[in-house]
Amino acid sequence: MGDPRVLQRGEWQKTMSNTTLDMTKKEILKDEDKNVVGHKVEVRVKKTKNGAYDGAEVYHVNFYNEGGFNQVDEYARMFLETGISEARGAWIFYASRDGEELKANGMAKFIEALKEDNDTFEFLKEVLNGK
Repeated sequence: MGDPRVLQRGEWQKTMSNTTLDMTKKEILKDEDKNVVGHKVEVRVKKTKNGAYDGAEVYHVNFYNEGGFNQVDEYARMFLETGISEARGAWIFYASRDGEELKANGMAKFIEALKEDNDTFEFLKEVLNGK
C-alpha cells in the first residue's frame, strides 16, 4: 500500500516531526562465540524542515541488544573519519597521550583497546573536540 506517512496534498508534513529518519537493519553483529549481540543499522535523513540535507547520504551505527548504541564504537568511527586515527590496510594506528604510536588489527580490536585504555580514549576525545 505504500508509506503510511503519506497523506494527500502533503498534509503529513504539517503533522509530522521536523526530521524524519529512515533506519534499516543491515548486518548482524556477532561476538567471538558466534552469538548475536546486535545489528548494524543504516540511517538516512528522509525529510527535514530544519535545513538542506542529502537524502542519499548514509550513516552507519551499531545497535547492541544489551545497551543500545555504544559510545566507544561511534567515537572510534569518528576518529577514523576525521583522521585522528589512521587505517593502513587492516591495521589502525593512533597516538596515546604521551605521543606513543599504538596500533590495533581491525576495527573490533581498536574498539576493544579504547575500552580497556580509558586514558588514551579520553585523549583522543580531547583531540577530536579540539579539531
